[in-house]
Amino acid sequence: MKLTPKFEQQLIESANLAGRWHTNNQNNEKHPWGGVRNSADNGRFLYEYFPSTGVCGGGGVWTTATAIMALLTMSRKLLDLRGGGEEFREPAIQAGAYLKSLQILDKSKESNYGGFREVTPQTPCSYPRDAATGAMALIALYRETGDKDCLRRAQIFAEWYHQYGSDEKGWPYWAFDFTTGKGERGKTGHIPLIPYQAWQGGGALVYYWLYKVTGDKKWFGFFMQIVELLMAMHAHPEDKWIFKQLEGDDFSIAALLAAYRETKDKKILATYQRYVRGQWTLMDEDGSCFWGFFFDNFNNVEYLQLCREEGIQEDLPALEARILKTLKFGLTLQEVCPRDIRAYGGFYGQCLYGAVRHQIHARDTAYSILLHMRVVGETGTPFLAGSRETPYYSAWNWDKIAIPQCAAAYPPAKEA
Repeated sequence: MKLTPKFEQQLIESANLAGRWHTNNQNNEKHPWGGVRNSADNGRFLYEYFPSTGVCGGGGVWTTATAIMALLTMSRKLLDLRGGGEEFREPAIQAGAYLKSLQILDKSKESNYGGFREVTPQTPCSYPRDAATGAMALIALYRETGDKDCLRRAQIFAEWYHQYGSDEKGWPYWAFDFTTGKGERGKTGHIPLIPYQAWQGGGALVYYWLYKVTGDKKWFGFFMQIVELLMAMHAHPEDKWIFKQLEGDDFSIAALLAAYRETKDKKILATYQRYVRGQWTLMDEDGSCFWGFFFDNFNNVEYLQLCREEGIQEDLPALEARILKTLKFGLTLQEVCPRDIRAYGGFYGQCLYGAVRHQIHARDTAYSILLHMRVVGETGTPFLAGSRETPYYSAWNWDKIAIPQCAAAYPPAKEA
């Protein structure tokens, strides 16, 4: 997919600015939140910020994780692009330390061992799908720094995720209460009973990534359990609910693509294609999407690569045009006014079709970085020759990037 030099630079600068939104608002000893030093929030990023009121909140397990993956990618890719980017590496490692503080490694209560607390080290519960993203960030830290403690923790989490954070079928619970040591699908009068929802299947990627990193087929078996359940959901005759879930697919479709590339099962491919094409029907003329401007478009980019790799018959010029249109719309969601440091560089999110600019959100900001770096890495223009790809949320590049290659430009992280 050919991008103009100007648009390439727009995507790179957007990602750079989005990275700085994270680092400018990270709590650390250089700029502590509220002027309070020696805070237990050290390394923590913002979760959301409301410019109209000034209200904001600290990040929890999943947005800390997405920021780590985004910043590590920025650090590595900007080194390729410009010979810089080191300033994003240390904040990601600091955030990794905060992430570790959320994980329970106390063996006195077996049912809790390995799980992540949702928001702070005191939070009494977890949303297991969110927690899976936390373990994905640990895998990213291991791949990028060689920190073996991160891999150890990711595997401990994955054991917990399968044995306690999921039901007997291997599907993640909606919530897990560390006080009772039990998972749940909802509470009467508090949270309605939550049925299986396809977006929860995105957590299967933690098993897939562990399989690719370690070669242990146990993780692939756990991964395929969730894939089989996802396939059953997508086979539902009234399939429109799949396309219009409030939370989008949350990378469950990325899990299906990874499963297809491993198994070459044509049924999985057909399911994947039906979903991706179904999402196209929900895209507005201006390029905005029902929910996921960034992960929906990431699916499009991945599908484009699959079509090229396997010679799939698809209208590729139309697909490329769709990708470009949504990329351009996504850029309109970024706050580029430098007057408010808590807004500057962040992306407005948590709003269907981007209808209003209400809250700056860590989710969209981190996803934009991963998408933009992924697209820039695909251009093939001379000054990007040799640019290493981002494997995060991708079904590719897991076999390409080994720890020695990633860490070659940097000293290894100290092992915890």
